[in-house]
Amino acid sequence: MARKRPDYAFLDVESYKIAQLFHELSAELSAKCGGRLTAAQQVARRHGVSAQRVLDLAAEFEPEPLWRL
Repeated sequence: MARKRPDYAFLDVESYKIAQLFHELSAELSAKCGGRLTAAQQVARRHGVSAQRVLDLAAEFEPEPLWRL
C-alpha cells in the first residue's frame, strides 16, 4: 500500500531563502533610500523572479534572526 502524503506542503527552500534575503536587505536599506522596493528589485534581479514575487514571498515568511545558521 502506498503512503499518503501529509496534508501540509513542504517548505520551498528557495522561496524561504528569497524571503529572508529580502527581509535582511530591506532592514539594511530602510534607513537609506526606498528600502522595500529597492530591496525587492535587487533580490528579484539576483534570483530571476519579479519584484512582486519577492514581496509576495516576504509576506508569506516572517523574518527570522540568524536564519543562515
